Amino acid sequence: MGTRSCHCPARPVVLEFRLHQRCDRRYWLVVQRGAPPYGYLTDPLLDPARYVYLESSIPALLALAHGRSDWSRAVRDGSVTAAGDPALMSRVGEWFRPVPERSHMR
Repeated sequence: MGTRSCHCPARPVVLEFRLHQRCDRRYWLVVQRGAPPYGYLTDPLLDPARYVYLESSIPALLALAHGRSDWSRAVRDGSVTAAGDPALMSRVGEWFRPVPERSHMR
């Protein structure tokens, strides 16, 4: 998942993940402009209106995070399902855009 500040929301948003392989577990990722994404193993208990609920397989999430898959295609083909505030859900794809690697000067 990219961390370019222009893509992330100004206010914190919690992405709550349920993985197909472990439906009994949930994981949380907080994204916000100006800060790297931060993962939690327990619910960070932020404003419930700021949550987007995602369900997916691990391979589908990794493909998104590494830029091998497109958010809209993953939702369309059902490899990722999402629920939550429509305004936030419409922007989730921006937060999965990979950050281009910087070329190293020698």
